[in-house]
Amino acid sequence: MIPMPGTFQAGPLTARAIAPGDLDFVQALMARTEMNAHRPVPRPLPPQTIAKAHANDLAHWARHGFGRYIVHLKGNPMGLCGLTVRDGMAGLNLSYHLSPDDWGQGFATNLVQTLVDLAQTHLADHGPVYGLVRPANPASARVLLKSGFTRAEDLILGGAPTTRYIL
Repeated sequence: MIPMPGTFQAGPLTARAIAPGDLDFVQALMARTEMNAHRPVPRPLPPQTIAKAHANDLAHWARHGFGRYIVHLKGNPMGLCGLTVRDGMAGLNLSYHLSPDDWGQGFATNLVQTLVDLAQTHLADHGPVYGLVRPANPASARVLLKSGFTRAEDLILGGAPTTRYIL
């Protein structure tokens, strides 16, 4: 299998593997009210919880050789995306979290389609690609459906209803 690249292009976006120095950006992004509107409890996570998730993202890269990326537009960070292994679920969890300032411009669709291509080229032995969406986030579900995913199952994750879409 060909190793996952540390950087990639998705239309006008550039993504690079998450790094320790990205924590301030990740905390600022995830502290935005709009980024938490679809969470079971719609308020920002404490900074220490975001820091722990960031450390887990770095450890995922070290353990698996792939994971989450910081997404840039015109050289400025504007989001996160990636493919990760999630305990208890077969396959690769595709995720994307973009700045609300950049919603509705097709960036999520570009990222999803590029991540799917990367998964098929570099990570095919990891099983299917799937996305997890809360019912309160129909825009995210539309991105996955537009990219060829189908609704697979409803489940409870983190104590809240979630729909799994699979490719």
